[in-house]
Amino acid sequence: MQQAMSRAKQSAATESPPRSRIDDLHWIHPVRQSRSERTRDRLLEAARETVIEKGFEGAGVVEIAERAGCSPATIYRRFRHREGLMRALFELVMEEWEATRAEAVDPGRWAGASILEILEGYLRFALVGGPSPALMRALARMGMQDAELGERLAEQQRPTRAGVVALLIERQEEIGHPRPAEAADFTIAVLAAMLRERQTGAPCDTYLASLSLEEFISEALAGAAAYLRLRVAAGGCS
Repeated sequence: MQQAMSRAKQSAATESPPRSRIDDLHWIHPVRQSRSERTRDRLLEAARETVIEKGFEGAGVVEIAERAGCSPATIYRRFRHREGLMRALFELVMEEWEATRAEAVDPGRWAGASILEILEGYLRFALVGGPSPALMRALARMGMQDAELGERLAEQQRPTRAGVVALLIERQEEIGHPRPAEAADFTIAVLAAMLRERQTGAPCDTYLASLSLEEFISEALAGAAAYLRLRVAAGGCS
């Protein structure tokens, strides 16, 4: 177990990040056709940028309108109130998430990859390629305030985790745990919880949030490798 943890940490610290398998994987933004839809998306993008910069509570209608190049009245006509705008932003991110997920867990993308390579790619894309931590905190805040949105957020995450679990089970010969399927499912559940804490917690409020990106990935991979009892601990994606 100690050897697996050591190899995983060394892999994350010394090998090139597995960008060759995820460098063409981008957060997908659906294309709108009509002028009305493009105007709506411009308002939502302004809301997204303001939330990322100012936080959920600090994203006011006036600043969002200025960033979008329109008047606050335009926002109120389209969304009725700030809460309506934030809910529309939530729905947009959910739509993007669903569009991105299929490509992220496509088995063809990970052909020939080891379990550690898959886990590192999963962590790295979630932390760098997906929504910013500030936006994730805003989504989590909305989910806590509205039970329906909270369930939507949870539902959106489940297929992603299931897809990664399936990739691991396809490589169960690498897993030394006596119950590889259950171990794979538990590992992804733990990594998802770690990601959620890092993405939605206040910076430096927790140990996970205080780690650098590479430190976080190294610690997460070491724990996963030890629990799964990996027989093969490859380096970064090539």
